[in-house]
Formats: sequence, structure tokens, C-alpha cells
Amino acid sequence: MARQRGLRELAAPLMNELREVSRQRVHLAVLDGAEVLYLEILSGPAGPKLPSRVGGRMPAHATGVGKAMLAHAPRTTVDTVLAAGLPRLTARTIVAPGMLHADLRRIAGRGVAFDGEESAVGLMCAANPVLDADGMAVAALSVSGRSGRMPMPRLVPAIGAVAVRSARSRK
Repeated sequence: MARQRGLRELAAPLMNELREVSRQRVHLAVLDGAEVLYLEILSGPAGPKLPSRVGGRMPAHATGVGKAMLAHAPRTTVDTVLAAGLPRLTARTIVAPGMLHADLRRIAGRGVAFDGEESAVGLMCAANPVLDADGMAVAALSVSGRSGRMPMPRLVPAIGAVAVRSARSRK
């Protein structure tokens, strides 16, 4: 709990900045087994109602924050997610292990994860991991909104910059 409280305190000003830039919903989450646990959520004036809530959980493989962390996690962590199964939440949810591995490699290469209606129909998300000194994900930050209404070219660099600053402030 103390570690989670510390993450929330460090991330709060950065999350506020993302909310101001995006006007969408901003999430801070950590991995907990095969799920993500939402530590903090800030709603924006243009953000839609989403299934996520503080203290709530979602399957890691179906969320931007989950995939951002899994792309920067030890193989044993990914194996835990695969062993739990990959439940389909929408028609776009990745449910094949090979496809998930390929997506995680792409995410690790580009530094940003996307949820394109994988966790809920009509919603999308861009997420970046918060990395420790060893390059392992300790949390992730995301911006979520309605599909087709998210200004991705403007948001992706902002999310990445905030995640980097958050990681630096942890050192």
C-alpha cells in the first residue's frame, strides 16, 4: 500500500498535466498477477464514462496500461498472464498467445501501447510504462477516450514525456 501511495503522489501532477493536454480520462495502474489494478483515475471534461474505476481490475492483455507494462516485464510475468488465459472482452481483444507476444514486441520497440477497442467497444487508449532503473515496468500511465476522437498525434508524445519524467522522479 505504501508503494502504491507513493506512486500516486509522484504521478498526481503528471496525471493532471495529461488531463489538461488531452481533456480525456487519465489512468495510473500497476500489474497484479494477470490483471491491472487502477490506482488513480482522473476524468477529463471530454472523457467518456469507462469501465475502469479506482481499485478496479481488468485483464492486463486487454488494456493499454497492461500491455505497456507487459512489454517491459520479465518473461515470467507474461507467462503468468498467458497461464491465466486471455479472455475476450470485445471482438478486438487479443486472445492468441502468439499475437500477444508480437504486439508486446511492437510496443517495446515503439514505447507506447494502444488499446483499440480491446477492452470496451467504442473506446481507445494510449499508454506508456513507468520504468525503474533496470528498465522494468513498475506502473503505467494512459489516456483513454472515444475511438476516433482521441488526438493521437498530439497525445502520444505527451504521454511518453510524462512517463519518462515519472520514472526519473522515482530515482
